[in-house]
Amino acid sequence: MWKKRCASAKPSTRSLAARTSRLYSLSAGLSGAATAHDLAHVMVGRGKVVVGAAAGSVSILTDGGDAFEALYAEEHRPPDGRGHRFPAEIGHCATAAVRSQQPIFIGSFTEWQERYPLSASIAADGGYESTATLPLLAEGRAIGVVSFYFTAPVNFDDDFKALLASVAQHCTQALERAHLYEAADRARSDAEAANRSKDDFLSTISHELRTPLNAILGWAAMLRGGAMDKTKTQRALEAIFNNATRQGRLIEELLDVSRIVAGRAALDIQELDLGENLRGAVEAMMPIAAGKGVELRFELPVGVCVVGDPRRLEQVFLNLLSNAVKFTPPGGHVAIDTARASGSIEVRVSDTGAGIDPAFLPHVFERFRQGDTTTTRSVGGLGLGLFIARHLIEAQEGTIRVESGGLERGATFTVRLKASIRRCPPRRRICRRPPGNAPRRRRS
Repeated sequence: MWKKRCASAKPSTRSLAARTSRLYSLSAGLSGAATAHDLAHVMVGRGKVVVGAAAGSVSILTDGGDAFEALYAEEHRPPDGRGHRFPAEIGHCATAAVRSQQPIFIGSFTEWQERYPLSASIAADGGYESTATLPLLAEGRAIGVVSFYFTAPVNFDDDFKALLASVAQHCTQALERAHLYEAADRARSDAEAANRSKDDFLSTISHELRTPLNAILGWAAMLRGGAMDKTKTQRALEAIFNNATRQGRLIEELLDVSRIVAGRAALDIQELDLGENLRGAVEAMMPIAAGKGVELRFELPVGVCVVGDPRRLEQVFLNLLSNAVKFTPPGGHVAIDTARASGSIEVRVSDTGAGIDPAFLPHVFERFRQGDTTTTRSVGGLGLGLFIARHLIEAQEGTIRVESGGLERGATFTVRLKASIRRCPPRRRICRRPPGNAPRRRRS
């Protein structure tokens, strides 16, 4: 009798040892994978060996829980087993598992078709008869599922269910570690990028503030020497005034950023004539554009009222026009036009200038970001104007966006403002050429 019991116990011991060894192999593999996609390969590759499955998949919830994305899947074999998405709808085993937060065990294909027809139709292509779909539960919520597929009917007894639950637990813990690692890695990369941007900004601001200061000190030293004639004295005074004005604008930009970040940028919101507001910015830029040989093309809107701060709006348009002229070579043009758009007014400032690198386009309105951060770049400025413009426009319930075909293909900035319910008094339509000998080109 004793010999019989021992003999019957040996297979159970061997089975337990084999199961423990396979679980250890799974755990070791999961520990060595860093990213979620790498983990999914290990979960499927080693997990199916542990449970004796023919195939497997790992899918995570996305779109706020409305869909699944396969990190790795073998049952339908898309390219790389990745990227397959399917809605979290009734008829999928995965949907039932995450909503109930309970594993789904299907012992036969007939049962599969009756309970979860959408999943069964996919399984039929692989010739699978049974499945175990296990929710991945992190802090009481489902983040996805791991599924295993079998080519023969399976009896999911208590021991087998316990083994599958252990596999799911190992997979969940590994995924949580991977998500924490990836989040920390992203945070580190973002912090490093922010630090680099700040370093670049400090280098730029030092250069931009030092350049006019050097000119002021140089001319002041010559005046102090008293050896200049009247003509040179006048020239020195003009240079000192111009460079001091330039430095004052730079400092004002810095103060504007400080006010915006602190939430202290005061606005005087009122109804205003958009045409009159644009006129101030355009006329301020006309001499600069003419001196550079850049044509300004514009037709100011008549009788169009918007809601905003007149001083701040003029500051935004002046910044956009200044940038457009700055980055447009001689012989190019800058165009300003307006259009109505469902309760709003759009103002577009487009140019035929240097354009914007597609890689930099998403960062145009960010603080401390410039397309060219070297101190030898061909144009000056702190790169804060667009950051200021975005915040000022958004504070007035408007939007600003940018489009560019790429380098050397120009750029278009579009400001959308809230239209006033009333119409401004009609004024004379204005369309002027820039003064001086700036070339006039035919409208394209």
